[in-house]
Amino acid sequence: MQTKTKMTKSDAVLLSLTKEEAVVLADWLYQNSRKKEYFADAAEQRVFWNIECLLEKVLLPEDTGTDAVRTAKELLQ
Repeated sequence: MQTKTKMTKSDAVLLSLTKEEAVVLADWLYQNSRKKEYFADAAEQRVFWNIECLLEKVLLPEDTGTDAVRTAKELLQ
């Protein structure tokens, strides 16, 4: 039987993104995280949802609109 361990802050991995990268990633996650065929198991889906929630906390609603996503993509290309 496996024992679940609780993640501590020392186990955390920090990731830095530009605002444009965060906007594009948030849009991609939103578009794809509800498609069950993208995930091999519930753990993969949970990771996507967790990242999506973290991005929602830092992005403003106007950052995630169609025009903002288009602009962010153009700046990154």
